[in-house]
Amino acid sequence: MAIALAVPISLLATYVYQVFKLFCTTMVERYDHLLEIVNDKAALNLNIILTLMYPGIFAIIAFFAILLKTLWKTNIAPFFFIGFVCAAYLALGAIPVAIISAGIAVYICLTDYSHIKEMNALKASGVAEVSDKEDFFND
Repeated sequence: MAIALAVPISLLATYVYQVFKLFCTTMVERYDHLLEIVNDKAALNLNIILTLMYPGIFAIIAFFAILLKTLWKTNIAPFFFIGFVCAAYLALGAIPVAIISAGIAVYICLTDYSHIKEMNALKASGVAEVSDKEDFFND
């Protein structure tokens, strides 16, 4: 799946890069105008904005790619379909679905964290782990 996603994402990044460079080229005239009228602060702000836009755009693309990479793991895929049902059939917008998803994610994280704390407390107290096989055969 990574190979199938690598080509479209890299093409998207290439197109975005070309559009960004075109945008930067159009901003040269504005930058020159700001320097001619001796508005150094505005020219500096324009320079900072354009400099920060470049990694920001690619961070968004990389985030999109990371989401696609983790989307089809078997333990996460059901949440994709739950979100789809909420958006499509319950007519919820993106923000309510995101809030519901964030609540579910926090609940799962807290539950896992408390389970790990309980297991560590049991290990520290000297209770040995019992496997399912041992428990099944000890009747």
